[in-house]
Amino acid sequence: MNVWKNRLLYGASAGLILLVYHIILQVAGISFSGGIMGFLNFAIVTSLYIIAMAKGIRRYSNDHLEGYVSFNQAFSHGFFIYFIAAFIDKLRDWVNVSFLGGKQEMIAQMESTDIMENFYDKFGAESYDAILSMAEKMYAPIPYLFITIFNVAISALIIALIVAAFTKKERPF
Repeated sequence: MNVWKNRLLYGASAGLILLVYHIILQVAGISFSGGIMGFLNFAIVTSLYIIAMAKGIRRYSNDHLEGYVSFNQAFSHGFFIYFIAAFIDKLRDWVNVSFLGGKQEMIAQMESTDIMENFYDKFGAESYDAILSMAEKMYAPIPYLFITIFNVAISALIIALIVAAFTKKERPF
C-alpha cells in the first residue's frame, strides 16, 4: 500500500467513525458543549484521531520502511491522516451551518452570551450590530469552509507534532 492509500484509509476510516458518532449525538439531541461531558467528548474524539494516526504511521513504517520511521515521515503521515479525518468530520458542521439553519442557531447562541450583552452595554447598538453583521458573513458557506480548513490544519499540525514525537523510530547507526 502506498503512502496516500494508507493516509486515505486511516484518515477516512477515522473521519467516517467520527461523522457517524456526531450525527448520532445530534439526532439524539445530546450536546457536549461544556463541563465534564464536553471534556469527555473531547477525549473520545482526540483519542480516535491519535489512534488512527499511530496505527497508520506504524502500518506504513512496517510495510515500507522496515519498521523504522523518521520524525519528518511520522509527522507528514500523521498530519494528513488527521487532516483527512477531521475534514470529513467537520463537513457535518459545514453542511449544518451553511444549509440546515445552524447559522441562525450559532448567531442566536452568540447573542445570548454575557460577553455580547456587556459589549452592547459598553459600546452601543451600532457596534453590536456590526459584530452581528460580521458573524453573518463569517458563517456564510464559503468563508465558513475556509475557516474550517484553517482550524483543521492548525489542529492537525499540533497533534501530528505530538504523535510524531512518540511514534518515530530512527534507524540505528
